Amino acid sequence: MAKLRIIPKVYLLVYYCLHNKIGSAGLYSDSRYIIKKENTMRLKTLLITLPLLTACGATAPTTSVVTYTTLSVFSDGGGVFRGLGNDTGKTLIGITPDVANVVASANDAASSDSPSGIDPSTFALVSSNSLGTIRQGSLTVGSTAVNVTVYENIGETSALLYLAVPSDGSQLLALGDELSGLPTGTFRYTGQQTLGVRTSGSSPEVGSFALDANFDSNTFIYSGVTDNTTLGGSGVIDSSSGRLASTALALTTPIGNYTATMHGLFQGASAAGVTGVYHTNDTNPDFAGGFVGSR
Repeated sequence: MAKLRIIPKVYLLVYYCLHNKIGSAGLYSDSRYIIKKENTMRLKTLLITLPLLTACGATAPTTSVVTYTTLSVFSDGGGVFRGLGNDTGKTLIGITPDVANVVASANDAASSDSPSGIDPSTFALVSSNSLGTIRQGSLTVGSTAVNVTVYENIGETSALLYLAVPSDGSQLLALGDELSGLPTGTFRYTGQQTLGVRTSGSSPEVGSFALDANFDSNTFIYSGVTDNTTLGGSGVIDSSSGRLASTALALTTPIGNYTATMHGLFQGASAAGVTGVYHTNDTNPDFAGGFVGSR
């Protein structure tokens, strides 16, 4: 088979409900799922139009000044980005194909456009338990149909949003309420974790995690599991911004062991919620996912 041109691969990071978990045969298929570079314009539109979706049941402001920053770029052009609502304090971290062009286009439009918000409670509730809720639905952005999955924590201060344009691409956003003060002492956060492999037609597994945050030493310990994987390790907390990060998590999968990088955010009053994304440290990451929880 002729070698394909290098074009962005789509991250199938999260899908739609806890009862749709699959076994290892589906999760670790070898077929790669790719999108055409010209179709990333739709992803740019999504990022521009839906940058500050609320995770607390209230509609985001109809006007907002948003700044996007690229945090890392993968060898295939995808990567991690951060968005900040300069007038609202709301923040997000996400993973997208073609990250440099997505961020550049989003910044160009955000300087003049007025982003819209949606209310997650308008989507159908498909799962609810002690770890949080999962909602699923669809919306239309211009002429583009978008499938939306919302993973929320208990208290609805934080969420993971999976935005998928059928046959074109997807973005994963970790976002939530503005952080209002960090507590002191040690707290345990629990919630939902997703893990996906970048393949066609495979649904990522959904499991659980526990994160022990020490706000005195500004460190954390993370431990997460799905049916076939484990993710664990430690990292640091930036007390000035409420961000958390690690570049040395350990991921165990049926096809091998990896180190992984995490980008996360504490959110809400006294850091009531936490959410973030992560990916393996190979230059063109095999796995990626997200987490959302509360204390």
